[in-house]
Amino acid sequence: MHVSDIATVAIKLPVGVVVETVTVEASSVQVETQTGTVSNIINGEQVRELPMNGRNFVQLTTLLPGAAVAENFDAKNKGLLAGVDISFSGAPANANQWRVDGANNNDIGSQRTILVYPSIDAIEEFKILRNSYGPEFGGAGGAQINIVTRAAETTSTAALFILAATTRSMRRTFCSVRLTRNSCCVATTMATRSAARKEGKSLFLLVGGME
Repeated sequence: MHVSDIATVAIKLPVGVVVETVTVEASSVQVETQTGTVSNIINGEQVRELPMNGRNFVQLTTLLPGAAVAENFDAKNKGLLAGVDISFSGAPANANQWRVDGANNNDIGSQRTILVYPSIDAIEEFKILRNSYGPEFGGAGGAQINIVTRAAETTSTAALFILAATTRSMRRTFCSVRLTRNSCCVATTMATRSAARKEGKSLFLLVGGME
């Protein structure tokens, strides 16, 4: 080589062995990007399995963010004398629209009561649109509560529930229920029955089912 000469040297670099692998995974976040609707869905399993005093689905709507009930509201009450005085996102309690399978379920006179209280065993799911819903939901300016009932099945199913009450509260009022395809067994503790006899109180059992 001479001064200011340019020389080319080919150097072969072999690929090294990978000794460590780092994998980064993340599940996609379900974000509503189509509309600005603020809503919540309560599925049928939650309706049937969550404890409710009186088996009234309306009680579950009071658990949602932005829900405020009136002082005299009682979730155990049903019918035209009960009232669903629940305010969502600051809207008046009588500004809510209740629907069952798309049909209006509001009492037109007062707008604070609903006509039909579907059994919790018959509810597939219901959705509460609390704010910023689309123009297809009309009839009221408050929340939109849409209930969908369960569809018919090819196989026979049944549900059994027991409501036990006395004229006076007692500590031990446990009930055990076992339901099979061909038979069902309902047992109440002897402590409850004996306590009712000693106190001279009456024991009422209400059994209901659905096919």
